[in-house]
Amino acid sequence: MGPRVLQLPFSRRLAYLPISGRAEGLSETDLVDIVDDVAHCPAYYQLLVKALLLPGLTELADTRTPTHLVTCGKDRVLPPPRFSRKFTEQLPSIARVTHLDGVGHIPMFEAPDRITDLIVDFIDGYAGQQRATG
Repeated sequence: MGPRVLQLPFSRRLAYLPISGRAEGLSETDLVDIVDDVAHCPAYYQLLVKALLLPGLTELADTRTPTHLVTCGKDRVLPPPRFSRKFTEQLPSIARVTHLDGVGHIPMFEAPDRITDLIVDFIDGYAGQQRATG
């Protein structure tokens, strides 16, 4: 059905639940794009199944890559702290964890400036360290 699914009664109200903290957090264009992306991404369901079934989280403790985990207060897919605990317990102590209240699973739709600032600050922190030691 693709984007036509959004024409069904209550579909917009239901479609935002796994993505956004509130229905107003997504524009009509956002919803159409998201439905289209999911409908045409063959790896989406494979990734979802593998993420849920394989023991990859235990490997997080061994990472030497700078890591910043952002959890979202209105995330209905991986609600914190119940599901984020699996990640935070496995992350190395040098990893950064930030919690954002009021946003859902994909916070870039609702708070693009906050997300941009988090990414830039995180990268600048490591870029600054590299310049200082390099």
